[in-house]
Amino acid sequence: MGVSPSDFEPQAHELMDRLQSGVESGLDVLEEYGGPLLDRYGRTALVVGVGVVAAVGVALIIARRRRRPTLRQRLQDAMPDGVASRLEKPISGLRSAAERISR
Repeated sequence: MGVSPSDFEPQAHELMDRLQSGVESGLDVLEEYGGPLLDRYGRTALVVGVGVVAAVGVALIIARRRRRPTLRQRLQDAMPDGVASRLEKPISGLRSAAERISR
C-alpha cells in the first residue's frame, strides 16, 4: 500500500534534468540580450549608483548636524560650571534631575 522512494526517483531525475536545461537556456538568453546592454549602460549605471550612495551619505551627515540636541545636553550646557560640579552624578534624565532639586 505504501509508496517507496524508488517509485519517484525516475520522475525526480527527469524533472531535475528539465529544470537544469531550462535554467541554462534562460542564462544563455540573458547573456545574449543582456550582454550588449551591460556593455553599453554598465558604466553609466555604476556612476549613477555611486552618485546616489554619495548623495544619501551627505544627506545623513547634514541631518545629523542639524538635529536638535537632547534635553539632557541642553540642560548641561545651560548650567554654570560650578553647579554641574556640585551634582553627585551627571543629569541622566528629567526625573532624576527633579529628584535632586527637590531634596
